[in-house]
Amino acid sequence: MRTFLLAALLATLPGAAPAADIWVNTLVDDSDPTTGTCNLREAITAANTNAPVDGCAAGDDVNDTIYFSVTGTIDLLLELPPLTGSIRVIGPGVDYLTIDVNGFGRLFPIQFSAPNGKVFEFAGFTGTGGDASASTIPGGNGGALRLNNGETGIFRDLRLTGNQATGLGGAIDCFTCTLTLERVTLDGNSASGGGGFSYLREADVRVVESTIINNTAAGDGGGIKGDQGLPDSGNSEIDIFRTTISQNVAGSSLGDTGGGFSIGIDDTVFVSSSTIVNNTAGKSGGVNMDGLGLDAEITVRNTIISNNTAITGTGPNVSTSFAGLVTSLGGNVINDNTDASDFPVGTPNTDNDFVGDGTAPLVISLGPLQDNGGPTLTHLPLLSGTNYIVDKGTCFSDLYDQRGAGTDSSTRIFDNPGETNTLDGCDSGAVERGAQIRTSKLDVDILLSGAHTDVLMRTDLTSQIPLAQPYNTAPWNYAGPESLTSVPSDMVDWVLLEVYKGGHDDPGGLTLIRRRAVLLNDNGSMSAPDNFNGFRVDPGLYYIGVKHRNHLPVVSELPVELEWNQTTTYNFRDAATPAFGLDAQEELSTTAGTLFALWPGDANGNGAVNARDALNGWFVEFAIQPPYSYADYNLDGIVDIQDLLEEWVPSNGRWAE
Repeated sequence: MRTFLLAALLATLPGAAPAADIWVNTLVDDSDPTTGTCNLREAITAANTNAPVDGCAAGDDVNDTIYFSVTGTIDLLLELPPLTGSIRVIGPGVDYLTIDVNGFGRLFPIQFSAPNGKVFEFAGFTGTGGDASASTIPGGNGGALRLNNGETGIFRDLRLTGNQATGLGGAIDCFTCTLTLERVTLDGNSASGGGGFSYLREADVRVVESTIINNTAAGDGGGIKGDQGLPDSGNSEIDIFRTTISQNVAGSSLGDTGGGFSIGIDDTVFVSSSTIVNNTAGKSGGVNMDGLGLDAEITVRNTIISNNTAITGTGPNVSTSFAGLVTSLGGNVINDNTDASDFPVGTPNTDNDFVGDGTAPLVISLGPLQDNGGPTLTHLPLLSGTNYIVDKGTCFSDLYDQRGAGTDSSTRIFDNPGETNTLDGCDSGAVERGAQIRTSKLDVDILLSGAHTDVLMRTDLTSQIPLAQPYNTAPWNYAGPESLTSVPSDMVDWVLLEVYKGGHDDPGGLTLIRRRAVLLNDNGSMSAPDNFNGFRVDPGLYYIGVKHRNHLPVVSELPVELEWNQTTTYNFRDAATPAFGLDAQEELSTTAGTLFALWPGDANGNGAVNARDALNGWFVEFAIQPPYSYADYNLDGIVDIQDLLEEWVPSNGRWAE
């Protein structure tokens, strides 16, 4: 599972651009316009026609966005309507939504039109079952999608698997397009060329933190295939950063080249901090740029291109015979340079690469392809045998570990400081063996009405707040280890921060994914406790919830899009980002204007304020005055008549929806 770390407790909401938001609220695929629901097929029609369809809102002339308030699998009964204009399709996450076209055509067919310049963005789902040969849009290229002249495709936090093309591009074909893959997995797709994806004629391609694995091509380019047309047919520029290309297979004959990547004519390629291993082809199992790779240029740094296989020909890793220019910026590992003389043999060589040859190939010890943290599957360097990787590389000022760890020597772990080397301790290749993974940050702002004074909340409880989080009893039953060594002076209380999948319209409701006890500060912000280590969730759309021990809980009305290595915020104090439900929060008049806060009075934490909170809560604790009382609704440190009259009474009869 691709996961990322929320390490502390920011300001991007879905649909921020001025355009229509269309919410898919059912997994059912049908053509009945009277169900009152909005399925994916109807959402696309609403976006295409700028008119409401069944339960779908009308699209706009601007870049529309289709969101999903349901999770599960959408089994399409036939190919979706062709996309006629720029659009965004944003799902809840690759592990929470699958769109299966079941071989009826492309996953998302795109209507040819001129002039082009349309922008298509896809994120947060798994797409499968695409078959270019069955599509209503002619042409055998691009099993899931085909981008044409002048179009832009942005794919992020996405998985495309099990798609096929009789032509090029098992998952994606890019013909003179601009293509960006960010944290994308292309797994198990197939085509005649470019099992993962293909590009042709002046394409501009950027691949970042992606995983291209287990794809197959009958001809060239098991993972990626460039334009093998005529010379001077158009230069393409390809940038590959922090990406794994592994276990892809091109054809088995001598003419089938580039198990991982078959570079096209005149192409300019830059590869940094990436892993190209265990790929297979008839010739040049890793990267091919000879023969038809005429005038191609590739620049490589801190990349492992090793342990690839040429079945019938030479060039197991990189083939540059007769054509192609290779520039090394150092830190690369090539176990066998047969057909790649631009990588001179040496351990290290003059470019600080570790390179073997056919007579004495280096034994490169890598772990299995697996989740070692970060957005891609990786092969972790092993310390068995002779070490050609750990502490052998070159640290660049802009260099990240493939999983996103560190930017310089102050944050990048030196895995084996005892190893004798003349450099700075960074590993060769893409993956720093012991590196800490970059984190993403979620900021949530909230007010407790009981503690509200004006813009700030009171901090009278600092002498009573327990050092260990207090939600380990019923009804919360949260056994987390969060604790403090001392209570900060600006701390109001502990709260529970939660993230959910599903949706308010989902038949299964909201499903709790992760939660943590955090500190609520007097200004409404949240802070991490001393031993807080974050929690891992998939990128995608999440509902944010907050619970307090004697205030009604809230959950966001809309999901928030959490992205890799980004900071995201949700401000419950602001009416523009409201809580779900009618009067879900109390409206407050402050010197800063109108603010919103959680309703007080829920002494037993059951999500409703009623007589039990007064009789079994306030009256009992008013008599005994326990410290840190659940009936201390205004959080001033004592249970008195103000808690009953000023806090419980206005909230009585309210409940959390």
